[in-house]
Amino acid sequence: MTRPPTGLPLLALLLGLLIPLLAMADEAEVRIHSLSSAEDPSGHLGPAEVDDGAITFNPLPVSKGRYRLGSSDSAFWLRLEVNNQQPEAALRWLEVGQARLREISYYVKVDGRWVTHQGGRTTPISERELPALTPVFAVDIPAHTARTLLIRVASDTPIILHPRLLSTARLLEEERKTSRMEYLMAGAVILMLLFGVVLWTMLREPGFLVFGLLSLAFLLFRWSIKGVAFLEFWPESPEWTRLAIGISLSLMGGLMLLLHRILLRTRELFPRIDRLLIALIFSFALIAVLFLFLPHRPLMHFMAIWGLSIALFSPVLGYMAWRKGVLLWGYAFAAYVLPWQVTKLLYFSTIGWLPRVPSEISEPAMLISMLLASVIILAGLGARVVRERRERMRSKEERRAELERLVNERTTELVKARQAAEDTLSEHRQFLAMISHELRSPIASISSACTVLDAQRRQNTSPPERVLQRIHRAVARMTGFMDNLLTEDRFASDAWAVRAQDVALQAFLEDVVEQARHTITRHELVLEVGTTLGEMTFDPALIRIALLNLIDNAAKVAPENSRITITADYSESARLRLQVADQGRGLQGADPRRLFDKYTRGENMSQIAGVGMGLYLVRRIAELHGGSVGIMDGHNRGAVSFVELPAPLAQQ
Repeated sequence: MTRPPTGLPLLALLLGLLIPLLAMADEAEVRIHSLSSAEDPSGHLGPAEVDDGAITFNPLPVSKGRYRLGSSDSAFWLRLEVNNQQPEAALRWLEVGQARLREISYYVKVDGRWVTHQGGRTTPISERELPALTPVFAVDIPAHTARTLLIRVASDTPIILHPRLLSTARLLEEERKTSRMEYLMAGAVILMLLFGVVLWTMLREPGFLVFGLLSLAFLLFRWSIKGVAFLEFWPESPEWTRLAIGISLSLMGGLMLLLHRILLRTRELFPRIDRLLIALIFSFALIAVLFLFLPHRPLMHFMAIWGLSIALFSPVLGYMAWRKGVLLWGYAFAAYVLPWQVTKLLYFSTIGWLPRVPSEISEPAMLISMLLASVIILAGLGARVVRERRERMRSKEERRAELERLVNERTTELVKARQAAEDTLSEHRQFLAMISHELRSPIASISSACTVLDAQRRQNTSPPERVLQRIHRAVARMTGFMDNLLTEDRFASDAWAVRAQDVALQAFLEDVVEQARHTITRHELVLEVGTTLGEMTFDPALIRIALLNLIDNAAKVAPENSRITITADYSESARLRLQVADQGRGLQGADPRRLFDKYTRGENMSQIAGVGMGLYLVRRIAELHGGSVGIMDGHNRGAVSFVELPAPLAQQ
């Protein structure tokens, strides 16, 4: 196999370096020799008048490359001296300024006549000499010749000129480079928009959608000032380019404020500032509409000044939000508005309000600010989504714990309700058994007494006294039992109200004891009262029931023919104490407090008639009067039960 000559790679490398050098040398031989400018305040002068000296030209430094003429209604004229030092004619493309300039006219004198070549924003793409992003004009320069070129520029946007001559190859290369950069950025913005829509759909976070729309508005603004929108969207309607610049910039301002409301949570943290942000959003929407009807330049100036409110206030608002706990230092003190701030800086620099910013700095600054803002917004939104998910998980855990607590409480309540129902059922069964036992004895007594009476009737003899007493005692026992049942039922339904009245204690107690003697015939009832009882205010019907139950309870446990003493006097605390003492066997270790519970009886009462309701009614009656009850063993023998009532309202 034949080996290639060793010098071929070195030769290829030298050719690769030589070709660009030759191209640069070729362009250097066809160059702008001198440059001067003049202002036409009237805006009506033609090339012949200008060439005849109607306005004065001032020289400009050729080496500067970029000239800022500000924002004016005047027309500006450029005069270029172009030299071709080559031995053959050269075709060059003259680039004057930015794509957003309204009118760029190139005048060349042919056979004594001025020929006009139109360019600029008002010239449709189809009428241009070359459909490029930036208006260019073809210039034929004969060999070893110098030519004078006249250019007229007028625009309602800031006028920035950078006249230069480009070869066809270099023009196409720069066009491809610029187009590649713009379309690459467009692809990135579209991906951001799709990314924002997808995340908004999945996570229900509107910040992602607003971020995508903001990126789209920024792309439309950039394409409008770069001429891409003119080339791609409305090549035959150039006036839309001017409208697109103002409308897209207004949309950027409104969406930026909307991002403030979402990211910095102004509605929650700063209600007054939030209302101000809403007003600013509507103002930017109004400015966008006004661009359709009002002149472009004054409205752009107004919006630039109005937009300073966002550029200057955003860091302050970010700091305030950070102090309130917003993530990532308040999204790095609202640094996501950096593209807006850079846009304002470049605009004020363009119109001459700020020092000139070189294009070598402005373009990278805009791209870096956009990238940095995207990173901050996405990082902040991601952190916010993570935090909200954690908060939702924590909230779910708290709700689950709360539900478990409620379920446990409800379960406990149901268990208690079930136990209460079982206790109630047990009480009812016990109550029925006691009723059966309590009624059986008097009914049997009445039945046997009736048998004796029937026998006496057949023998035509009068019934003995003891039989009649048995009947009276049985009837009284049943009547008292039924009275207690009715009283307890009224207490259970809260239907009993205390009807207090002034009562003469001496007469009242004598009447109660006398009523008790009719039913308690086997015991001696003795009433002992103090000498200064006077009158007392209480419900006499209820106190009568309480005393009769205390006396009846004492009669059940005391032996026959024993004494039951009823005492009434005032205690040391000036409370009325009604006391019943018997000569029975005493409490015999029973719990005094439980004896006043419903259906509770002492252990020594199992063979004695009763249902355990008398002392319970005594306690309820005392409580209704604000008093208290008690039972204890006597000094010698027996038991002492008592009721204490509050101090009398009137005592004589």
